[in-house]
Amino acid sequence: MNIQLIGKQGIPSLKLQNEKIVYVRIVERKENKATIEINGQKLEARLEADTPENFLALVENSPSEKDKNTIILRIISAATNKQILKEIQEQNISKIIKDFFIENNLPLREDLIKIAIKMYLEGIKLSREWIKFLNIASMKYGESFANIIFQFLKSNLNIDLSFPEFFFYYRNILKKLLDNALNAKEKREGENYGKDIIPILKNLFSIYFGKESLYNISFLDFEKETIIIQSRKEKKKNGERYYFDCSSRELGNILLIIDIEDNYYDIKLYIEDFLYKEIANKFEERVEEKSKEISKMIQNKSVFISLNRLANPLIFWERSKEDDSIEKNIMCNIDISV
Repeated sequence: MNIQLIGKQGIPSLKLQNEKIVYVRIVERKENKATIEINGQKLEARLEADTPENFLALVENSPSEKDKNTIILRIISAATNKQILKEIQEQNISKIIKDFFIENNLPLREDLIKIAIKMYLEGIKLSREWIKFLNIASMKYGESFANIIFQFLKSNLNIDLSFPEFFFYYRNILKKLLDNALNAKEKREGENYGKDIIPILKNLFSIYFGKESLYNISFLDFEKETIIIQSRKEKKKNGERYYFDCSSRELGNILLIIDIEDNYYDIKLYIEDFLYKEIANKFEERVEEKSKEISKMIQNKSVFISLNRLANPLIFWERSKEDDSIEKNIMCNIDISV
């Protein structure tokens, strides 16, 4: 499997020496041609066959006098020597990142380099502004939060520098919108207020999670308050996973994760520490009994229920690493009472 570079295109400046191994990333494909990137420089190339998005290649100058300006990139099989290929790939990426930092007057700090390497590997164009942006988000709100903002960039959302503040206080914004809707002087005005903003938020996070993830926002009247519920679904290799994020003034933040596989339901309930301390003992006493009752109601499936402390309030927003595609039209609009 080979790639042939088209024309000279500044090839001399790349110093593509014969039998040198280079790291190649495909930026854009068009039929049998593509824009590729080598050492941070974009080149046009002709594809001889289907190729992966990222690969290592051996440089080969054409032995023919007629094609002396032609350079072939022979793709190296990953099975050749995985450890050697990994080391070469890391060396090439490190050089690209270092050159970018020097050209853009960025300090060679480990935290900034780590962000830049992640951007490069995920196919996000290196940018001085975005590297600083992600670093600030990490320092202000933590690395887990910055990783979530990173995923928004990866989803090609056009977000600005104020987006982390919006997202960090997202629950509070939802509560405020709900309060305004409920407390509006005219009921119709309040209904319109809520209905105007919800489709915008649903569209934003459907893009982030994927439009087939069926991200949804709903409100549930529970005793004397209204609970904000966000839900979404992901496909697993052997089943589905459902997330429910419930925001309550009285009960705090509650997360419910349900894994449904061929022969069982695994239900994990995450609650804040103050509530966990209050109900943990009673919950443990009754959970086994309740699990058996539910199992009898659902034939051929076992039910496991567990109570956990909500140590990471961002779990709802962290995307699964499952590679399977998400099925359509499942649980498209669901309310759940806690």
